[in-house]
Amino acid sequence: MHGLTPVEQTSDEPRPIHPTEWRLLAALLGLALMLRLAVAILFPSIHHADELFQYLEQGHRLAFGYGVVPWEYRDGARSWLLPGAIGGVMAAVDLLGGGPKAYLIAIQTVLSILSLSIVAIAWIFARRIAGTTTAWLAAAIAAVWFELLYFAAKPLTEAVAASTLFWAAYLICCADGRRRGIAVAGGVLLGLTFVLRIHLSPALLLLGAIGLYRYPRRQAMLMMAAGASVVVAAGLLDWATWGAPFKSLWHYVVVNLVEGKAAEFGVSPWYFYAVYYYKHWTLLALPVALLSLAGARRAPYLLGIGAVIVLAHSAIGHKEYRFLLPALPFFLLSAAIGTGALLGAIRRRAEHRIPNAALIATALFLWTCGSISLAVRDRTQDIWARGAVTIAAFTDLHRTESLCGLGVIGQRWHLLPGYTYLHRDVPMYVFAKTDGWKRYRGAFNVALSRPAAGLEQDGYQRGKCYGEGQFCLYRRPGACAAIPARTINRMLIDLDD
Repeated sequence: MHGLTPVEQTSDEPRPIHPTEWRLLAALLGLALMLRLAVAILFPSIHHADELFQYLEQGHRLAFGYGVVPWEYRDGARSWLLPGAIGGVMAAVDLLGGGPKAYLIAIQTVLSILSLSIVAIAWIFARRIAGTTTAWLAAAIAAVWFELLYFAAKPLTEAVAASTLFWAAYLICCADGRRRGIAVAGGVLLGLTFVLRIHLSPALLLLGAIGLYRYPRRQAMLMMAAGASVVVAAGLLDWATWGAPFKSLWHYVVVNLVEGKAAEFGVSPWYFYAVYYYKHWTLLALPVALLSLAGARRAPYLLGIGAVIVLAHSAIGHKEYRFLLPALPFFLLSAAIGTGALLGAIRRRAEHRIPNAALIATALFLWTCGSISLAVRDRTQDIWARGAVTIAAFTDLHRTESLCGLGVIGQRWHLLPGYTYLHRDVPMYVFAKTDGWKRYRGAFNVALSRPAAGLEQDGYQRGKCYGEGQFCLYRRPGACAAIPARTINRMLIDLDD
């Protein structure tokens, strides 16, 4: 089993990487980056409200001083680590004169570059375990797989933690742990993954145990100290921002697991993920699973880490598709190793009459077709345009010079793009239903509303419509008389949202 023997006994080091291989890998990474940015820019969407209100919106508050404040950021149940980084990018772009479109592209670019670590590590990982041919298979699969493309530019802790966890796994399971820098980097990445996504603790414990077994004692201690240092730093950040060390960690656990806040958003049975991925991947689910099992013969710990992530999340009542994203690189890498083994068996059976390049090209073609087929399925198409209608409307509202107050009628607040896309410091009033807004009409001169609300009967002129008439912009002449007790943030306090 390559990579898991104690490093003092390692005798099967791979051959040095040739400069041509580095150039080819750089070209593949460039292609992967273009695909990720193309998906982010051509298909603007909000996968989940957390993407916006927990991270982008809070970064906007840090950079510009205003934004929507959900309960997590009133009670201290989230770390400012990721929003702080996002806010820093927004502030930097603003200094250069860029608006919301510019800072969103900048954030998407930074996150997409970070996600390239999955492609690079897949190549290095597979090369160490199964050789050069399989390495190119693994990297190419990671470069084109649709879920990795879709989530690459999403500011979600699952997406960022998928990169840091995968990177940590390589350093701990395969890299030369005799080098102090490797041990320290592995520990830092373990600690950072824990801070980003506490739900991954079981997988982190498994990796930590592997590190303790595989590294020499001094390097193992360095790994643990480095990881602990990152966690302590996160605790100090909570102390500085929330007034208590580690508050975002323990308060999140208490509120969601002990008090049952997460259960309010739905509870699913333990087998939810198995059923979901079977329905989601349909005919590809079985071959990918079989290839992953075949790859596990060479590196069982890859399947083990992914399985631990799945089992840990299966034990939690509230389940979502995105929660298993950190497990996906491990399953895909194991499947790539299984694919490489299958190609080798085919070539041997054909007595090497089939060119290796032809087999690799065929395998990559089939993997790419499989990814595309899943991406364009009816079941999947919803995610590509989720939130696109209101994103387009808020982008236009940002350019509305006369805007002094915005009313949103017929839509729930967590389905909106927030001040991140509006980027105008004006009061926002949200009415989930198409009634109840008339008494507040003096507070806003522009509304994004469903036509059923009947704003034209109250002096508003209908403008541009979105989503085949699902929502339209309405304007009235005159100023706005703000009503602080009905703004979106006051409403969230009243609703405890």
